[in-house]
Amino acid sequence: MFKTRKLQPTLVVMFSLLILTLMSLLSLVVYYSTSKLISSKLSESTLSELEQTNSQLNQRMTSIRATALSIVINPEITSMLSNAKHADMYQQIRNNETASRILSNAAYSRNDISEIIIVTDQLGIYNYSNPNGFYELSRAIEKPFWSYVSSRKEGFIPPRANDMRSDKTGSNILTYFHEITNGEERLGYVFINLYFSSFHDLARGSASNGDLLYFADDNNEIYDTSGAKLSDSATQDNVVSFSNQSQGYTITHLDNQKYLSVFSSTNDFNWRMIHFKPYTDVVEGMSTLFIQLLLVAAGCFILAVFGAVMFSRSLTLPLKRLIRQMNKVGQGNFNIEVDSNYRNEIGQLNEKFLNMSSKIHELMEDSKREQKQLREMELRALQSQINPHFLYNTLDAINWMAIRHKAPEISKMTASLGQFFRLSLNKGMELTTVAHELSQLDAYIYIMQHKYSGRFTYIQDIDPDILTCETLKIILQPLVENCFVHGLASTKGAGQIEVSGKCCDDELIFLIRDDGVGVDTEKLNNALNQGFGSVGYGIHNVNERIRLHYGSLYGLRYLAVEQGTLVQIKLPRKILNN
Repeated sequence: MFKTRKLQPTLVVMFSLLILTLMSLLSLVVYYSTSKLISSKLSESTLSELEQTNSQLNQRMTSIRATALSIVINPEITSMLSNAKHADMYQQIRNNETASRILSNAAYSRNDISEIIIVTDQLGIYNYSNPNGFYELSRAIEKPFWSYVSSRKEGFIPPRANDMRSDKTGSNILTYFHEITNGEERLGYVFINLYFSSFHDLARGSASNGDLLYFADDNNEIYDTSGAKLSDSATQDNVVSFSNQSQGYTITHLDNQKYLSVFSSTNDFNWRMIHFKPYTDVVEGMSTLFIQLLLVAAGCFILAVFGAVMFSRSLTLPLKRLIRQMNKVGQGNFNIEVDSNYRNEIGQLNEKFLNMSSKIHELMEDSKREQKQLREMELRALQSQINPHFLYNTLDAINWMAIRHKAPEISKMTASLGQFFRLSLNKGMELTTVAHELSQLDAYIYIMQHKYSGRFTYIQDIDPDILTCETLKIILQPLVENCFVHGLASTKGAGQIEVSGKCCDDELIFLIRDDGVGVDTEKLNNALNQGFGSVGYGIHNVNERIRLHYGSLYGLRYLAVEQGTLVQIKLPRKILNN
């Protein structure tokens, strides 16, 4: 995608997707962590309220037990029950009245007590006109709750409908009973029946609309605030699961609805309270929070996209300007301007491009100059070919005249000169072999030997392996000629000229040496690079031809020696392909 699409829209899209992903993840994490935190705080708060309600329930149940104990230890009650079997009818009637008065006073002192009953089998007469009084044991034994009482000395009988009133009236009740004894003798039981609806005010403070509040007794039976026993197995299973825990909260599903279940610790009577709060109430406001988070994320996303656009523009605009400058250079216009305010990678790119374009401009100018010199040299070469061709034909005629006049020396001189010019023409080609170049040099040496009449010695040391290698024509003769003109001309004694050639790695090395007056090598090497006029035309011509054809790594170089002059010619090693 990065290779085929433009940089700016690609950067904007990639940054936008990255930012959108990060903002979405951040919003979800914030939402769920906040939701979890609020749920935890609300659960802790609900649990704290439920524990307070359970503490109030425990206080109320404790106060009921205290009321029952005040009756159990009442001396009048214990005396009446102990002596009831020996009392006459009148006394038993009086005892009924006294007991009704005592129990009524205790019952009417609280508005949550339905009646207080003493269940016994000690009397012969029972008065049921008053709900607060004695109740015959045989009648109580027939009730369903008696199995619960017979196995305990005290406790709370699970909620039920009031089945002890003679008028069959009254709502559901919760009964606390306590055994009445005289020493080891059981005299009966005191029953305090409580309106179960009186517990509704406890639930009112800790439950709101839609909440479900239940009481679980010491047998893990569940009752709602009206005292009705629940038969819902799911709720029952939840309560059983709470039975082994002290207190806490969890998530529960009841009737396909999700609830936060909060259960208190058990009180002194092993009762506990259970609060089922709809989970929609727990997370109420979370949707608003989520929408706000989405709005904030959308705002941040818009700002981030704007920032991504600006950032991408800051990258692509200088690149576009640089591309325009490159197009100008491609069209040959080197009058370019680049941004100099950047100090980062873009600034480095601008600087490198400016340097590169400057180098290209210099190279183009050098190329133009070299092409111009090459054309001039080619023109001169073409012009120079006219005279050698004419001279070759003329010398051939002179050679035949010398033969007719029987002048062999003149004939040999003329033939050597003709061969020299013929080899220099080389059929109009610039390249030749080392062997042909040495043949032309031999013809020139033969002529010079007649001219100088044995004043010099010529030594040639050429590696046979290089004879078929490629070379430019007429590069050895001008340098050997220079030995005669400048090296040996001013000496009176005999001199020596040595030409050697060998292969060194991928290069051909020729050395031309004389033992004449010598030269300033540093001056001559500097002069080779300064153009025509700074050094002899022939020497400069050879050096420039080699460099133009093979490159600046090759050419002439003067080497320092103790006596005479030593010049080196360096060429690449190539086999000439005819």
